[in-house]
Amino acid sequence: MTINGSSSELENGTTVFTVVGEWAVEHRKDSSKISGIAVAKNGDVISKSNWATTEIKSGDTIEILTAASGG
Repeated sequence: MTINGSSSELENGTTVFTVVGEWAVEHRKDSSKISGIAVAKNGDVISKSNWATTEIKSGDTIEILTAASGG
């Protein structure tokens, strides 16, 4: 599967919630906050309320986007 353009190895059945949590640890100063994050799986936005039940499978493409402040 691909996450933000990089090939990744995850077990089939890993949820979007798990991936976002792991991503936040690596990319955010305060990894406990997941506000301001949007996720798309194969081009379709996944509602935050569905992250825990949306499974990722081999071949899926995941994009994790964050809001940026400023103007």
